[in-house]
Amino acid sequence: KIINYRSEYIKMVNKDSKLKLNLQEIEMLKHLSGQKIFNIAMNSDTHKDILKWYSNILLFKIIEPMKRIHSFENIGGWMVLKKFITYKLKPLLNIKTDIPLPTNILLRGKSGTGKTIMAEAIAKELGYNIYRVDTGKLYNKYLGNTEENMRILWQEIEAVSPSVILFDEIEKLFAGYTSSDSVDGGTTARLFGYMLYRLQQHNSKSVIIGTLNSEQNLPAEFLRKGRWDYSFEEIPTHTYTLRVIQALLIKYNILDFNLKTSVLKDIANKINAFDKDTGADIDTKIRGVIYKMLIEGIAINFTNFLDSIGSENE
Repeated sequence: KIINYRSEYIKMVNKDSKLKLNLQEIEMLKHLSGQKIFNIAMNSDTHKDILKWYSNILLFKIIEPMKRIHSFENIGGWMVLKKFITYKLKPLLNIKTDIPLPTNILLRGKSGTGKTIMAEAIAKELGYNIYRVDTGKLYNKYLGNTEENMRILWQEIEAVSPSVILFDEIEKLFAGYTSSDSVDGGTTARLFGYMLYRLQQHNSKSVIIGTLNSEQNLPAEFLRKGRWDYSFEEIPTHTYTLRVIQALLIKYNILDFNLKTSVLKDIANKINAFDKDTGADIDTKIRGVIYKMLIEGIAINFTNFLDSIGSENE
């Protein structure tokens, strides 16, 4: 009944010529949970009240939907995180409880290690939609508007719950924290404080994911327990390199089975994949081989891939 109420509400609003929604607004409304629409309607006198609330909050000024292209199977590494999601968080999200769940997750590591695509894969694994916070839209030159945008952000997050909310490269959001008083009148410092408060008070089944390339300029309190329930870091190692190669070969339909470690090591050596390489570095090298095969009209399969590696720059 709740799910049907969403579509009935859209029809009801569109029957009123003065309140017709455009296609974008209808699409945004579809991102609301059926329960959320039902709750709003039960606390509103008319659908005009709903539309007013909707138009103020749900035109998604700050968050934007992302596609869930990646899955755990085609991303190498992050084994501890994958196990945490699959065997701990996912079961907990399916249990009704008033106990706060570990839904604030920080992904750390240098650029190119796959933090953003892991967020997509987590959403896919949980069966959630995923939204990226456009941090550039938070800041406003007019006094007080930035703080208001932060409040709107959390209203938007609540509206699409449960979902995955991604704060990508979150350190950029607070880049001016240390000099905030003299540079922006304390706006960044207030934004930082509000963010910490909301993280600590967060108690819904939405999963908040922050990605962090560097913690060099972040205050220590940002990383303290209570803000983030769990923190995961992927550091390129020899094992990481082999897992990334395996995942990429499956992703590009070169094979559909797991290779022996000795074969993966041989491929790593031939494409010059070093232990310090990130997933993005290795991806570039593998695609270099595939590009050569495509140009030369060679069928894309594992045998031909093995024959072609090491000669892509010849």
